[in-house]
Amino acid sequence: MKKIAFLLVIFALLGSASAYYLTSKEDKRSFDYSDKDFNIEDISTVHKIFIADRNKKANTLVRKSDHWIINDKYRVNPSSMEALLGVIEKVKVKFLPANAMEPLMVKNLATQGIKVELYNKAGDKMKAYYVGGMTNDEEGTYMIMEGAERPYVSHIPGWVGGLRARYKLTEMQWRDKSVFHEKMEDITEVSVEYPLQKDESFILKKKGRKYEVDPFYPTTPKIKKEMHQGQAQAFLMNFESLIAESFENQVPKQDSIKSLIPFSIISVKKSDGTEKKIKLFPIATYKNGELLTPEHVVGANSAIEKYWCDTSTGDFMLVQHLLFQKILWGYGFFFE
Repeated sequence: MKKIAFLLVIFALLGSASAYYLTSKEDKRSFDYSDKDFNIEDISTVHKIFIADRNKKANTLVRKSDHWIINDKYRVNPSSMEALLGVIEKVKVKFLPANAMEPLMVKNLATQGIKVELYNKAGDKMKAYYVGGMTNDEEGTYMIMEGAERPYVSHIPGWVGGLRARYKLTEMQWRDKSVFHEKMEDITEVSVEYPLQKDESFILKKKGRKYEVDPFYPTTPKIKKEMHQGQAQAFLMNFESLIAESFENQVPKQDSIKSLIPFSIISVKKSDGTEKKIKLFPIATYKNGELLTPEHVVGANSAIEKYWCDTSTGDFMLVQHLLFQKILWGYGFFFE
């Protein structure tokens, strides 16, 4: 009986020791796995993002109140930025790979990894990690924290696909394609010139709380009716979001296109003293669907669908008539 009691005590002690060991081991595992926290829950605390690939191609994104700037030069495309911030906020570890899988992942990260550094408003580094390729089933992405030895397979819960593409964009791909992105209250003057339709050209100016519109060319008779202030406001609101289809800075014969007479020249002046001007050169499509360049635009049997857009910022872009027609008003529109 005493022997049985003694054994029960021993088992109790061993049980306590085992429980302590397992608890300590779990704590150790939690500590060891702290390098798996890739996400930042409060995305508003991120103010700068540095991204670089192994070819030393780097981009820096910086938050500026209601938008982001890339490389201290251009506004960032809001959709691309939203997609990136979504990863930074929601990325989670999908699983810890088997030991046999680690060498392949490490090699992939070493040769193809994209480095990501996240900074707060004070300029302090919040996190730094590398993003690699996808798993064979394309449902996970290789990631490893800077300074860590263990890679992980990560994902966004509830979403299927690789995450690498949201980081790996060129400067041009990151750029906002907005031609005009102006708030109505910031605009002080807009001129719309039609070199081949001078009577429709005009200048709209802000005078205190009201607007005045006059012919662009002094030879155009001035309309003596009272203009509608609501029309002026409706016109200016159209400048809030005018986005190009694409950048076309490498398009052939760009100089020859620019030498043509433009369909329209549009200039916007703002209260901060800045001015932006664009020139639109029509691209016509015949009824058979053949796309033509400006020098081939002839006759009334062609319909304008797109324009080459030469901007004062130095970019050459492609824009759609369907979108830009809302700022292609005529002088008389303000009196209707």
